Amino acid sequence: MSISAPKKTSFFVIATIVQFLLLVGVGTWVGVEKWKVHKAQKKTFKLPTVTVEAQPVKRGDFETFISAVGTLKAKDSVVIRPETSGKVASVSFQSGSNVKKGDVLFSLDDRVIRAQLAEANAKLKNAKSEWVRYKKLFKEKAIQKSKLEQSQAAYEMAKAQADMMQARLNNTVLRAPFDGIIGIRDISPGSYVREGDEIVSLENIDPIYVDFRISEIYLERVKKGQTVEVEIDGFPQNLYEATIEAIDPGVDEKGHSIRVRGILPNPMKDLRPGLFARVRLPNTTHENIMLVPETSIETEGNEEFVFVILDGVARRAPIKTGGRNGKMVEVTAGLKPGMMVITTGQLRLGEGYPVITVDEKKKLKYK
Repeated sequence: MSISAPKKTSFFVIATIVQFLLLVGVGTWVGVEKWKVHKAQKKTFKLPTVTVEAQPVKRGDFETFISAVGTLKAKDSVVIRPETSGKVASVSFQSGSNVKKGDVLFSLDDRVIRAQLAEANAKLKNAKSEWVRYKKLFKEKAIQKSKLEQSQAAYEMAKAQADMMQARLNNTVLRAPFDGIIGIRDISPGSYVREGDEIVSLENIDPIYVDFRISEIYLERVKKGQTVEVEIDGFPQNLYEATIEAIDPGVDEKGHSIRVRGILPNPMKDLRPGLFARVRLPNTTHENIMLVPETSIETEGNEEFVFVILDGVARRAPIKTGGRNGKMVEVTAGLKPGMMVITTGQLRLGEGYPVITVDEKKKLKYK
């Protein structure tokens, strides 16, 4: 019994080692086979070809701008308010229509005021007759001077009363004080309005103002009569030119900025007061520098880069930039003139992706 125990133990150890080696062998074989499959798949996988737009790096003159934000304002603007109370007799305008200076906008019922004016004119006539008669009597020394002065004062008071009633009658008809576009009508015949009520707005918007502010450091670069570019929200395809009409003489103490007013033609009257505007004033010009479109530049952290096309493949090219004007960017390092820079489609790209430009694709299509 004491001799057989070691033999059993040795057999068990040997079996365990054999089993372990078999497992290692099988595992190694499976790993090798998987690696072969992966390698074969990798060989057959191809990156998709991406259609892009591109243009060569160019040398040219570069102009920088002072950028500002502003607001459009009407050249003339007023809120029409009656100077007397009364019932609306007629309305002579349509909401949003063009009116000329002097056009009747609306009128109030004037019957009571006409009656009061007639009474005032009658009193004036009597007072004038009395004054003329007293002047004659005074000349004949039939009355004292105080009587003459009293009759004259009565005449002047009657005349003032008649003038006041005439003015009230005139105020029952409201006219446009200048050419412009009338606002939305909120009154109708029969409405009762009080003195000072806001009835309707009138605005002259051709030409139209653009008011904006610039930093005080640019004061010497802004001159009256200078042309500036104006881009209006809501009109993304339109770039307007305005002429600086006025520069505020004072500098804002808190923001250290200067208020500037430009004026621009608006013959179609499509630009309206209150619209947001982006204003650009010419600043400096650099000559014969490398330029790429703003749309071609990507950023990652603090690094700026573009994708260039080399032998039909997209390659990432780190760059250093200088000035910008909203459309083009000055490139100070990283590119050479003539290199094809991708301007559209780079969001679908990665390093090494095959690319084809829109122009190349069109040529292939019609071959």
